[in-house]
Amino acid sequence: MATTSKVDQWIAANLSAGSVGASDAELDAAAADLDVELPSDYRAMMGRVNGGETEFGDSWIRLWPAGELAEHNVGYQVRESAPGFTFFGSNGGGEAYAWDWRPTRSALYVVIPFITPEPGAAVPCGDSMEEFLATLHRGIPFQRVGSSP
Repeated sequence: MATTSKVDQWIAANLSAGSVGASDAELDAAAADLDVELPSDYRAMMGRVNGGETEFGDSWIRLWPAGELAEHNVGYQVRESAPGFTFFGSNGGGEAYAWDWRPTRSALYVVIPFITPEPGAAVPCGDSMEEFLATLHRGIPFQRVGSSP
């Protein structure tokens, strides 16, 4: 029996909520506004469902529509407070979902706190959208270095 990918599960959950895909023009505009090349797997998923928000396994996931990416990144002052990162969503609480563009990164897809978006606080969640969603589905143990369990 074939297992449904986490990306397909995310898409199904958000298509049922009425979301439609982003156009190539919307995705190109978002990339230009952010001055980044959006990951191809992210573009493919957003082409089917343009963001959305839902409980997903052990996490709450809100992915911003393509047309809101630049607005959120400017609003959160990402270039100033978290250089090398681009935010693309959140858990609806204190953490942002982001791409880590730094050459020294541990993973492309990360979770990073909004309050202190320091590189050392980024939790690596994989190098693909599939790995990212699978990590969030399992739940992220937010234990910082030196903290007790």
